[in-house]
Amino acid sequence: MHDEDSSRRTFIWLGVLFLLPIVFLAGVGFWALREQRDSVTERARQEAATLCARVAEDFEKALVRRLDESLFVPRSDVIALANGEPQGFFYDATPEPEPGSEAAEKLRNAIEDNGDLEEIAETYSDGRTEAGLPIPPLALYHVAMSRKDEASIERFAVSAVLDYPSAITAKLIEALVVKVPESSVATWRERWEKHEGIRKLLALHATRLVADWRSQWLGDHRVRIESDRNGLRCFGKGFVANVFSDVVAAESVPGYLALDAIYDGESIRSVNPAFDFASAKYGDTRIAALLMFPRELYRDYRRQMAWLAVLIGVAAVGAIVAYTANHRALLRQRELNRQQSNFVSSVSHELRAPVAAIRLMSERLKSGRVEDKAKEAEYYDFIERESQRLTGLINNVLDFSRVERGQKRYAFAETDVVKLVRETVTLMEPLADGRAIELELDDLSSDPVIDGMAVQQALANLLDNAIKYAPRESPITVRLREEDGRLFLSVRDRGPGVPEEDRARIFDRFYRAGSELRRETEGVGIGLSIVKRIAEAHGGTVALDTAPNKGSTFTVELPMKP
Repeated sequence: MHDEDSSRRTFIWLGVLFLLPIVFLAGVGFWALREQRDSVTERARQEAATLCARVAEDFEKALVRRLDESLFVPRSDVIALANGEPQGFFYDATPEPEPGSEAAEKLRNAIEDNGDLEEIAETYSDGRTEAGLPIPPLALYHVAMSRKDEASIERFAVSAVLDYPSAITAKLIEALVVKVPESSVATWRERWEKHEGIRKLLALHATRLVADWRSQWLGDHRVRIESDRNGLRCFGKGFVANVFSDVVAAESVPGYLALDAIYDGESIRSVNPAFDFASAKYGDTRIAALLMFPRELYRDYRRQMAWLAVLIGVAAVGAIVAYTANHRALLRQRELNRQQSNFVSSVSHELRAPVAAIRLMSERLKSGRVEDKAKEAEYYDFIERESQRLTGLINNVLDFSRVERGQKRYAFAETDVVKLVRETVTLMEPLADGRAIELELDDLSSDPVIDGMAVQQALANLLDNAIKYAPRESPITVRLREEDGRLFLSVRDRGPGVPEEDRARIFDRFYRAGSELRRETEGVGIGLSIVKRIAEAHGGTVALDTAPNKGSTFTVELPMKP
């Protein structure tokens, strides 16, 4: 028990020594890769910050260049609107009528007489109709309707949308669409709708703007004060986004990043700030680099991590397999040592008892103390029988030793196996101790090519095994038959049978079935192992058919020709 505990502790420490270097290397490897990840992160962050600084500067400059595309509103118009007197950009939706307007009269006459409407528009640029509507857009509308050319449509649109916006502008545009291709006025219609939206926005915040005249966001629109022109520009977030997109398109942005512009505190792309990776500020703009696809950034790192994990896993599995194999080998070696020790004890016992009996009977015969001739013949018969058993035991031990060392040689030749079986039974009958050995020998088509002495030894071992375990007076049957070109040699006894738990190991070297039987029967546990080796050397097999209390049948199956 102490040896087993010591061996178990030794193998636990051996397992630790197997795995400890792998654990250490794994730790070092993962630490190194983690350091590499941090290095990759820091380098990417620095490059992202440089990119953000460049984009922020380019964006501010591009925005200034393209401000002319946005809407400019004079401050005076905003003040007038705040005072409830809309002018300029902010038209009066319900203008006051102007009865008896000379400009209106001239306009009607020019329309009826096909007069020069363009001159009317120019001459009466500040004129209004009786309903209070501006004269120029109406005059130029009729010009565009009659000519239907791009120049006329353009002049009308500029007048109606930019110079003289009024409550009737939208209706004039829709009426013009009926007469000219929609594509000619689609842009101006879109622009008018955008201006209308800005008018509503500024109308809501006019008082606030007058009181707090500074650049600021009004909802999704940016109001940018231009002090040099004493007015403001108003543009939507979409305008800023378009400028920003054009700037970003000119840059080479890594695939793992997304850029967002925070213009005067307002995010243009509204990306989750939790992904903020690096940023830079220029003027009113802060450009944020957002780490949207970290898998892309750490692709090489993840691949190296996966390879390291695979290598560590393979090494760990290899270590566990090696440890398990060594552990099993040790257990097998311990079991083999135990069996060899039992084998030596069994051989010593098997030799000592018959040698002592032979010596005792020889001394009595030599001293002349046995006078009864029948008794003397019995002594000689016993000495012969024990000598024969010792010879078989020694031959088995020697053959087993040769097989174990790989020195066993077989001499294959055509053999009269029927005669061989009869001779073997005759040799074993003195050891049968009253048990009848029955023969069932079929005629064979030809003599098989076998090693006769080896097969005889196998049969002798099977008979010896049957004699040991069969009850007295019970018959032992030896049967020889041929089937499908194969030779079947079987020995059947009527003993207790082989326990189920011993059947898988019955042919193992040094193994003896059942502790009770081991104490009651002779043998050293190599006979059946030798039978199996002989059968395999002939290209055959040995099989066991057994049942409790119904005996056992061992069958050696050999090819007729090897």
